[in-house]
Amino acid sequence: MRHRYSSKKAENSNENKNLFKNSIYSFLFMYSGIFFQIITAFLIARLITIESWGVLILSTSLITLVVVITNYFPP
Repeated sequence: MRHRYSSKKAENSNENKNLFKNSIYSFLFMYSGIFFQIITAFLIARLITIESWGVLILSTSLITLVVVITNYFPP
């Protein structure tokens, strides 16, 4: 009986290690995307002109509209 308990304990330990590792990867993936979005926004704000800014805002709005429509009303 004692042997079963130790094998379950080892199994739980492996599951906890996998859970921790996957949580770290998920955290890094999520927040690295936010970090790169912020850096990209700063670079774009410094590099484009006022006229290009208007085109960027319009195209971003249209793309967002299409994405929202396709997400909520699939074909």
